[in-house]
Amino acid sequence: MPDPDLRIGTFRYDTTQALFDGTAGIPGVPNVEMATGATLPEVFRLLLDGEVDVAEFGMTFYLRALEREADVIALPVFPNRVFRHSCVFVNRDSGISGPADLVGRTIGEFGVYGQDSGCGPRAS
Repeated sequence: MPDPDLRIGTFRYDTTQALFDGTAGIPGVPNVEMATGATLPEVFRLLLDGEVDVAEFGMTFYLRALEREADVIALPVFPNRVFRHSCVFVNRDSGISGPADLVGRTIGEFGVYGQDSGCGPRAS
């Protein structure tokens, strides 16, 4: 495989799967290399370490990059136009079957503190 023209760091979502498996491409970019990590901080590290050219992360990670004086710029791109807190994922063994069952329960976020997207571990 020739050297990539563009190296992208992102999670493997239903919306990015076609880029990972090569069934879709980017017009004008003949050779795209996709990279991912198990957590958002790993994708963030790919960009900071120069292993990818572009990566997905939110405002808090961008501010962390600036704090480290990383040579990055933000591109305000919003490919997923969904309200981020439109759903709650429930452990099947929790006994929760509806909203009323959440009363008195604790709800948490995957990922790391300070993360603004709520993205968490994904299979790579």
